[in-house]
Amino acid sequence: PALSRDPATRYYLQCCRAMARRGVSRRPGETPEAYLQRVKTLAPEWAPWMARVTALFSELDYRAVSEERRTVLLRELKSLRRASRQPSSISSGV
Repeated sequence: PALSRDPATRYYLQCCRAMARRGVSRRPGETPEAYLQRVKTLAPEWAPWMARVTALFSELDYRAVSEERRTVLLRELKSLRRASRQPSSISSGV
């Protein structure tokens, strides 16, 4: 499937693919929140990371945010996407 032109969606889906490589694939039509709940159950060591990814994506995709705030959120989401290699690199204080 083609990647979205929207960076928030693209980064979120890349994070979902990282989770799929760890055995927790996102189901077709599954909401971000429902997917997060499955990650919490099936891969709890990744739950803080996925919770932050989901919060950032939700704010970017479902709320009206200023351009400045959008830039900050996208930067963090992009950095989390890169940090998907190991859960210990993600703060659990979400």
